Amino acid sequence: MSSGTIAPPATSLPRTRIEAHSGRRRLLWRNVTAYATLSVGSVLMIIPFLWMLSTSLKDDRQAYVFPPIWIPSPVAWNNYLDTWQALPFNLFFLNSAFVSLVLTVAQLATCSLGAFAFARLRFPG
Repeated sequence: MSSGTIAPPATSLPRTRIEAHSGRRRLLWRNVTAYATLSVGSVLMIIPFLWMLSTSLKDDRQAYVFPPIWIPSPVAWNNYLDTWQALPFNLFFLNSAFVSLVLTVAQLATCSLGAFAFARLRFPG
């Protein structure tokens, strides 16, 4: 029979102020970095939308000017009216609503059958 000695449990020393402060500082820098990255990303995502909105309010001459202007001097609100009258947007809207409704009902039916199978049937394993 061999006798073994068990070492006493190592006691953890209390964290010093410097260690606790450096952890907070590291967390602060992580948050600052995350917010800066997300802010840059959101600006990069919103710029094309703003450019599209700006271009939709310009006439043909202003749309192709170099260097581009962000805010058109005479705002051409009639672009929206002309487009709405030139194309059958009401038909486009009804088509999109119909497709969305049919796909939603089909997805609901498919998922309901799958949920029933998971709830009632026993699977090995």
